[in-house]
Formats: sequence, structure tokens, C-alpha cells
Amino acid sequence: MIGGLIVYYRGEALDFLNMLHTTGAAPLMRSRIVFSSQIDVERLKAAVLASAQIVPEIFGHYQADRNRFVVTDQPVNQVIQEVQSPYSPENTDFDFTNSPQLRFEDANVTQIANLTVNVFLTIKVDIDAPFSELVNQVHDLLTVERTRVAFLYRLSNLQKMNHTMPITVMRKMTKRWLPQPALRYTNFGVVDQERLKFHDLTVVNCVFSGAFQCSPVMEIAASTFAGTCTLSFNSTGSERDYQLSMKILENIQAQLLVWAQADAQVATTDNVTLRHQA
Repeated sequence: MIGGLIVYYRGEALDFLNMLHTTGAAPLMRSRIVFSSQIDVERLKAAVLASAQIVPEIFGHYQADRNRFVVTDQPVNQVIQEVQSPYSPENTDFDFTNSPQLRFEDANVTQIANLTVNVFLTIKVDIDAPFSELVNQVHDLLTVERTRVAFLYRLSNLQKMNHTMPITVMRKMTKRWLPQPALRYTNFGVVDQERLKFHDLTVVNCVFSGAFQCSPVMEIAASTFAGTCTLSFNSTGSERDYQLSMKILENIQAQLLVWAQADAQVATTDNVTLRHQA
């Protein structure tokens, strides 16, 4: 315990939304950062402890039924774990209901496991319209939605109900109010290679991916670093589920490349790579 005290931090609507769509707990986001050489683990631990002075919740385990983070200690060795490379996340048991929410794994590769909201857009383009027209329309519609922030009103209602209704009732209401499509997308944008600094280390690659989903549900994430756009997904399922998801990802990659070649404005598009994190 911290000085003999148990500290509670109240969660917000986005903290418990994902828990309302499932009975379990899984990482909401992963980031894989590859360095040119071995990272200084002790320096990283010191940085985590310093960050906890501003965001102490990173050391807390999450209580879904009360939507709160509980901090009893600062177990930095649970947040930062040294593993052998190559590392596979399926070999690690993530217990977010009893252990810290933030995790790092080191072996020249740092992977961060730690919400977003659904935005529904109505897009109308001609079948033979250039890809740039579709991109611009999505961009304009997202700009409008962000300005209106109307997509947050249901989350505000859920937040108010969270402290008066049991979690089982909340889950039923969430499925009705906020249905989850089987296939959805998230974009983490472009990571600025010049601003991503880790002391004297050079970052060779950086990829962000979204929440773990149980097949057949799939969330495709796009992130760009050093001129390369990577499409990725995190999933739990069988080998057959994995092959199907990879096929979907390959079809999307192929279609993006077709659009890029057909549209002069996108002819110089960055490379598109695929990544699966299970």
C-alpha cells in the first residue's frame, strides 16, 4: 500500500465502455517500438515512476463493477518486464483486474499495452469516384462530428448511470445503445519520427494497434511511421480465425494499392504493410 493507504481513482465513461461489451478484460491499445540498441531499463523505470506522479492510475488495477482504479502500491517491476526476443504477447498472462494497467516489455523492442469512441459516418460516393474524393469526404465528416461532439452524449448518460446501476444492466443497455459492428477501423495517425526520442536511442520502427477483439469481430488499425503505413489487428481466436482475418487485411491492402495507382493524387502514397498481433 502507498504509505499504508489504498487510493481510489474514479473512472470516466471511456474507461469502462470497452468492459461493457465483454465479460473479460483485454488491452485496449498496443504499441510496438523497435530501437537500434538495448534500452536502459533502469532509466525507463525511473521515467515510469516520474510519470506516476502525474498519472498515478497507471499503477492501479481496474474494478469494472465500480468503474475505478485501485492503487495499493507502485510495482514498477510489473509494469516493466524484461523478456526474450522475439517476443509473442500470447506467452504473457495479462491480468488487468488485479495488476497495473500499463505494461512494457523490453528486448530492444518495447511494447506498450494499455479509449476511443465509435463515430458513425454516412458516406456517399460514386462507384467510379477517385479515392481522394472518398478520403476528403471522410475527413470532412469526421471534422464535423468532432466539432459537434454529439457522439459523446450516450457516453455521458452511461457515465451517470454507472454509479447507480449494476454492471450487468449496464452491459445490456450498452449493447442496445452502442452496437459494435463486426468490422471497424481506427487510425492512430502519423507518428513524428523526429519528435519520438528516447535519449540516445534511435527508433527503428513504431506501430500502434487497437483493442483485442474476439473473432469474428475485427478492429483494423492504421498507423504511419517513417513513411510506412501499417495495418494491424489484435485478436483472440483459432488458427482458422487468424487466416480469415489476414485474408481480410490482405484484401484491404490490395484495394488501397489499386486506388493509389488509379488516382494521380495518391500515386505517391506511402508503403502499406500488414501486421497481426494475437
